[in-house]
Amino acid sequence: MGNSAEQDKATASTLAADEVSHHGSGLHLPSTEELKGKWKEHLGAAKIVWGKLTDDELLRAEGEVQQLAGLIQQRYAVSREEAERQVKQFLDTHKS
Repeated sequence: MGNSAEQDKATASTLAADEVSHHGSGLHLPSTEELKGKWKEHLGAAKIVWGKLTDDELLRAEGEVQQLAGLIQQRYAVSREEAERQVKQFLDTHKS
């Protein structure tokens, strides 16, 4: 159980460190089905990574990659491309 919290913190650190090395266009986001299938399992990690998003916003974004990216774009004042990159990295990290 403590392992999960450590993984979530590592994910948050990885996302923060990766802010410096943004790789540009051609980003392919996972499908809605990929996210929706395991979304509730990853809410805790998402809350750690995107602490400015409320629990309600994260729950409403369930399975909607574009909606989650839009919320991140708004709350963190980043470009749409950057928000989508963060979602993709989060999902890649939490595949199981």
